[in-house]
Amino acid sequence: MIPLTKALERIKCPTDLINFIINLFKNRKLQVITAYGLSKGFYAGDGIDQGETISPLIWRIFYDPLLTRIKDIPEVGYRLITQWPSSEGTDINKTQHELKTSVVAYADDTAWIASNKKEMETIIGISNSFFKLNNIRINGDKSELLVWNAPKDVIKSIKMGTNNDLVVAKKPSQESKYLGVYIKSQAGSSHIVKRVKNEIKSMVNLLKYKKITESQVVYVNNVVLMARLEYWLKCTFLTQNQCRTLHNCMILLLKQKMRITKSANNNIFTHQGLVGMTSLLQHLRTAQYADFIVRINSQEWDGISTRIILRNAQLRAGLAGCILTIEPSKLLQVNIPNNFNFNILKDIKDQLFNFDAINVDDWHLDILDTTILDFLLQPNYNHNNTRLDHDLSERK
Repeated sequence: MIPLTKALERIKCPTDLINFIINLFKNRKLQVITAYGLSKGFYAGDGIDQGETISPLIWRIFYDPLLTRIKDIPEVGYRLITQWPSSEGTDINKTQHELKTSVVAYADDTAWIASNKKEMETIIGISNSFFKLNNIRINGDKSELLVWNAPKDVIKSIKMGTNNDLVVAKKPSQESKYLGVYIKSQAGSSHIVKRVKNEIKSMVNLLKYKKITESQVVYVNNVVLMARLEYWLKCTFLTQNQCRTLHNCMILLLKQKMRITKSANNNIFTHQGLVGMTSLLQHLRTAQYADFIVRINSQEWDGISTRIILRNAQLRAGLAGCILTIEPSKLLQVNIPNNFNFNILKDIKDQLFNFDAINVDDWHLDILDTTILDFLLQPNYNHNNTRLDHDLSERK
């Protein structure tokens, strides 16, 4: 228990509190409740038990020195960067906005993040020394490796765990589960959409032949199904048509239980003053809009990463004004696939919501000529002629 004691001393816990916590896990005698009464007592090994009320807090305190050590290595980790141009006269300067991350952890579920294989080996080497020091065994067979955009000549495998088990990278189309969220290295969200579709169908098949009322169907949909789908779709943008198509079979089930024709308008069933079923589109947009507003105002890494991604989107779209406050008509003309934050912002703008940016000038680009987007939005522009190509060639 010495490492735990040192970890508690590191965060300046009082001596009495340290002794109290250590005594909870030291020299414990346990008995098991059986059908025939209590078993004979036996001594448990020293350590933090899973499932204990205090375990998540204690594990975080104990694990924090390793996470801090990894985060403090400047040359290790993935960097999210945008080079933001600014012009003053003839001198061109660029301001760099950067976020570095090398680890994401919840309790003992840890994701190491690196820009290349050498960095990953450095992280694993440091973590293995920590685990060995504290007599913690890591099962390499339960570890998974995801690789994005690796060179073809790089061996996509790594050694993990106490026994140096070889972990081979998953194929781009294969997904991994981390904290209930499914991730794959291949671009796109088709795997999430497929999983959502199967979950809704499974729920419908489970309830189809049950003798339940429409109120029970609405409750299962609103309380059970929506919460599960919201979590899976935290970082997935679905269009209105996708949401309606996926959720339609659940509404058909409700119509069946109410003995109403299938051709009845779905608005009857999702109206909160009538049946009150929450649609997937309504629930998802409410949750994602709220999350976006929290992120964009956050000063932590979630807010920093969101703003960097939006800055990159603004540069890619060629928008001179702040992407958060620009008029919706311009933003709706831009399409950037697989950019979740941009698509959420675009959808918010489509609903005529607006933002008051405190540092709006920091997002402004000094563009001396007409942007391509402004040119395309001119009322007299004919999309079928070649004038745009001619003008662009003159401005190069």
